[in-house]
Amino acid sequence: MPIKAKPGKLGGWRECHPLSHSISIKLKERNMKSQTLISLLTTALLTACGGVYDPNAPPADPTPDALKPGNTPPPAADTPSSNYGVPRRVAQITGVHSQHYYDKLTEPFMTRNTPTADGITTAVTDKDDGTIKLRLPNFYASTRQNGLLVYGSLDGKGGVTKQAYLSYKTFQISDSSYKHSQFGLLSTDTGYTNFWRGEAVTKMPTTGQATYLGDSVVGFLNDKGVMERVEQGTARADVDFGRKRLDVSLASPSYQGSASARINYNAKDHEATFRTIYNQPWGITGKFAGENAEEVVGRFVDSKKNVDAAFGAKRQ
Repeated sequence: MPIKAKPGKLGGWRECHPLSHSISIKLKERNMKSQTLISLLTTALLTACGGVYDPNAPPADPTPDALKPGNTPPPAADTPSSNYGVPRRVAQITGVHSQHYYDKLTEPFMTRNTPTADGITTAVTDKDDGTIKLRLPNFYASTRQNGLLVYGSLDGKGGVTKQAYLSYKTFQISDSSYKHSQFGLLSTDTGYTNFWRGEAVTKMPTTGQATYLGDSVVGFLNDKGVMERVEQGTARADVDFGRKRLDVSLASPSYQGSASARINYNAKDHEATFRTIYNQPWGITGKFAGENAEEVVGRFVDSKKNVDAAFGAKRQ
């Protein structure tokens, strides 16, 4: 029998049959059970995956983790080894930073030779006031030639590369095989720089002879003093400790030259230096490095052939 109900929203009376009322209640119960089951299954699935269900959570970020800020992708299989980077060492080293530049206001090239002193091998610092003259690359070299790391072009030609805090056409520097010294050459649009430096010599040999073999970065200048190209070469030093004499020869694909110098040892400062003592169109200057003078580094200039080079060699 139909049951009369209260007036509806639109007025009048509506009837509720007992059977239809029962079916409606059962459908509601079934829907509630289905929703509960779905919620439980979702929570269980998220828990199994290591997550917690949160209906108010924002949508997932589709950006791959490796591309998100602060995340660094894993290195590729062909990432260069540390042999392609400037060696990081902590040691007291001294030497010379020689800068040759054109300020575009005056005709001649300006040359500044600055004595340097550092406790690290990643920057060249003025010995007197401590200012940094040159920061060395903190990234991998483009290539490696014998004992040289090469940043930028191999021959010193082409455009200027700008990377990190450096601008250069070519930057060539000794690699980690030189344990006690460091030398290099940097070329830009407005000039070039070479430097050489090494650790103190506390036990300088006073007798005997030795041969040193190594590498050179040979720069070729035009008549205005601008470095036009660079070659990688070899270096050889024949030393007579008893006579305090040093003979250095360089060889690259298009240059061969040699020069001699006299050795001077300052026992107080543990500095073993050398310099050509007579006036010639060529000459060398530099120093020995390492406790027992294991290495030698310096600068080689041949003004007759417009060559300016940095070199280093290890005792055999």
